[in-house]
Formats: sequence, C-alpha cells, structure tokens
Amino acid sequence: MSNRKYFITDFIQSLLIYLALFADMSLIYPNIYAQANVNNSTTVTIVTFFQRLDALWGSFSFQKDCCLIFIIISLFLLRKYTTFLENAKKFFISVPSAIFSSLYLFGHSFYHTNSADYLFGDSFVFVISVFRGFGLFYLLRLLLSLCHHGLSLLAAEKTHTFRHKITYCKLLSALLIAWIPQLFVIYPGGYCNDVQDQLLQFFGYTQMADPHPPLFTMIIGSCVWIGNKLSHPNWGLFLYIILQYLFMASGLAYCLFYFHKKLQNKWFLLFGLCFFSLLPNFSHYASVVIKNAPYAVCLVVMSVCAIEIMEGYKKAAFLYSVTSILGSLICHNGIYITIPMSLALTIYILKNIPGKRQKASFICITLISILCFYVVTDIVYPAMNIKKEKDHLLYTNQLQHTSRLLLTHPEEFTDEYLEVISRVIDID
Repeated sequence: MSNRKYFITDFIQSLLIYLALFADMSLIYPNIYAQANVNNSTTVTIVTFFQRLDALWGSFSFQKDCCLIFIIISLFLLRKYTTFLENAKKFFISVPSAIFSSLYLFGHSFYHTNSADYLFGDSFVFVISVFRGFGLFYLLRLLLSLCHHGLSLLAAEKTHTFRHKITYCKLLSALLIAWIPQLFVIYPGGYCNDVQDQLLQFFGYTQMADPHPPLFTMIIGSCVWIGNKLSHPNWGLFLYIILQYLFMASGLAYCLFYFHKKLQNKWFLLFGLCFFSLLPNFSHYASVVIKNAPYAVCLVVMSVCAIEIMEGYKKAAFLYSVTSILGSLICHNGIYITIPMSLALTIYILKNIPGKRQKASFICITLISILCFYVVTDIVYPAMNIKKEKDHLLYTNQLQHTSRLLLTHPEEFTDEYLEVISRVIDID
C-alpha cells in the first residue's frame, strides 16, 4: 500500500477514534425532536441532520482539537517507522478488540438509558454508534498490537537474563488473561463508600484530610480527572482499575517468579499460578477501587524482597524501599509493619552481610523508606494544606470490629468487658 493510502486510512481511523472518545450520545438521544411553545401550542420541529451532528460534539475545546491532531500524528508515525501494525489483524488481537468495543457500546447505552437506545434509537443514532464501534475497535487493536510487539521483542532476545524475564512475562500474562473476564463483568469497576469521600476531597468540595490516605486520594482523583477531560468519567475510573489490575498482577507474578527460581518445581509453580488466577478473590479485588488491594500486594512484594535482601541481592533493597513507601502511604497501617520489618532487617544485615560498604548501602536503602514516609506526612502534606487527623486511626479497626460484634452478638460481652470499653468510647 502506498504512503498516500496509508495516510488516508490512518486519517479515517483517527477520526473514528476521536468520535469514539469524544462524541456525547446524550446530546442527540433522546432529544431527537426540538420542542418549543408558540402561542400556547406546542410546535414540534424535526432536528436536521447537521443540527444533530453539531450537537453530537457539544462545545468544541482546544484540548479536544489537540487530541485529534495527536492521534493523527501518532498513527502516521507508527505506520511510517514501525512494521508491527501490519500484523495487527491477527485473530487473537482483532477478536478481543471487537468483543470489548461491542460490550462497551451496549454497557454505555444501558448505563444511561437502561436500554439499547444509544445504539438503535433511530437511523442517525445507529450510524453514529457503528462509527463509534469502529473507532473503539481500532483503538483497542492498536493497544493490543503495542503489547504484542513488546512481548515479541522480549521473546526475540537470547540472553540468559532475558530468558528469566520471559518466564516472568509468561506468569504475568497468565494472571492478566485469567482476570480479564472479571474486568468485563464489573466494568468500569466497583468501589467502596470511602471513594466517594475521597473524590469530594480531590475535586475541592470538602477539605482534603488524612483519615483517607491522601496519596491514594490523589491517584484515584487524577484518574477520574483524566476521564472528565475525555468527557467520560467512567473511563477515568476504569483507568485506575487498569493500573491497579497491572500492579496487583505484577506483584503476585513477582512472588511466583521468586519461588520458581528458588524451588525449580513446576508443580508448585502451577499450583501457585492456579491459586492466584482462578481463586476469584484476587481478580475481584483487582477490579474494585479499594486501598487494601494495592496495600496487600505491597506487603507481599516487601516480604519477598526481605528474603532476597537476606540473601544479599542488592536490587531487592531498592524494590523493598519503594513498596514499603507505597504501602505506608496507601494505607495508614503500613508504617506499623514497615518500621519493625526494617529494624529487623537492619539487625540481620549488621550481623550477617559481609563488608562495611555493602552493609551501609543495604541499611540506607532499607531505612530510607521510613524517612520518606515522615517527610511526606509531616512536611509535604501540611504544605499542601492537607488536614492532619490520623492519630486516632490506630484504633479504628479495633473499634469497628468491637461495634459489629456488640451489635450482632451482645451476649458475648460481660459486665467487665462493657466497663473496659466504656473507658474508651460511649457504648451507645
């Protein structure tokens, strides 16, 4: 195909992707007819094709125009300087793209109208829906092609190091593929009540305070903000779910990969892979906005890295530091695990790791996470006008579970128990 035809096809695909991203179906359905009161009677005027097409885009903005230019240039450069797009029509790339784009269109319609009217409302709506479907299809096929190309580059390497990475990539891919059905079922993602309060804080409706971890609030809010800029807040929620989905799968795959290297037992590896991929708890938590999900993965990776540190593996100390900082900032309870674990590792390093320089490097990297936590919480957060209210949260879980137990099984509480609890909180 000539460069001219390439440009024409890429330009058409760019327009369809732009339509899929920014078209507002609520502006053309159910407002098929424009009604106006004239002389105390209702005059119904059929909206013309061009009026409805204009309404479809809402108000034009500089950001949307820039997005269209970016899409066109990106597709053109990918076509010009790469060859992997030639293989983008493969069955395992095109079929999932078609399925997900169709499911999204139906889900979007039922979400807004509780029916398929955004797809089959009338001929104009149907035509626009078909175009949007093609745009989503091209966008998803491009993303899957990029992922496939990256894995192909890894597979092409012949070194021993990259063979290990391929093993890790296979474990990661297996978890990701096994969890995909849950993403479809719960799209755009579930969330707990805390997320509503966090979004109110992020967008300035209430003051940001640290009963909800501010870092987690900022991550969720930033993703939803991106979705708002794309005129689809659900996409922002789904963006966070994708990030959490990848983070959890990467952490659990790292755990499996470590034990595979140590044990070299394919049956243990198969059991661990089936446990993480088929047990619905993990895929469900990966698809729900809740801080406990990434926090749990941080603890898993921290534990594996602690073992690797004791074995003298330097890179594990850096990964331990990063995950311990994340774990401490994502969930308030994290610091109460990080401090004793870091102190225990320091004692072990001083006694068992040879060489003063190596000891010093291990200890600095291991303990820097604690320093970073207090710098962020005691300096950065106050500078950002984030209200400090977390001192009492050490007892939150205990009070919650005590309250639930008192409501469901009051017979378990003796007079002595009730007297002790009353010193801390009003029983009523």
